Amino acid sequence: KILGILTILVLTLKGSFEKKFQRPGGAAHWLALFIAYGAVSIIWSIDQSATLSKIPTAVGLFILYLVVASYKFQAQEYEVLKSFIFAGGIVAAIATLYNFASSDSVERATIAISGRHAKENMLTISLLFPIAICIEKLIIIRKIKMKILFSAFLLMLSISCLTTGSRSGAAGLSIVFLVYILMMFK
Repeated sequence: KILGILTILVLTLKGSFEKKFQRPGGAAHWLALFIAYGAVSIIWSIDQSATLSKIPTAVGLFILYLVVASYKFQAQEYEVLKSFIFAGGIVAAIATLYNFASSDSVERATIAISGRHAKENMLTISLLFPIAICIEKLIIIRKIKMKILFSAFLLMLSISCLTTGSRSGAAGLSIVFLVYILMMFK
């Protein structure tokens, strides 16, 4: 929640001062209608209190979407964002592999910090974007030492995904590799 609020605040202030706001696309209207439909569906809900508790989250995510969709990003800002996503993926992969290697029993790998465990499927799916970024870097970079480094990162991220035991994550990983292989022959 705090990260979302800070993102909304920073992008709103930055966009206002730098005049980087544009009108959001048509998807914003459809999302607003979807959230309104969800709010109206409370009327025929069996447990209205449980449904009502989800409305602030949906509205908060909608506001975040509106701010991000209205902000005009530059290519350099996307590159910085991709770098942060990639770095986060590397840290998550290291933590996952460390937890898997240090476990006494044979179980699915995950990130566990202070007794809180990440869901294996969500962890693996979250690592797919850093894997795609890594493959993109492997294709673009020409220096052999950097290719070796990113190959090691790709191997680490892929093994981290596979040690979670997530079938949907493994399918997603296969699809990411397949898309890049097909793009190379295009």
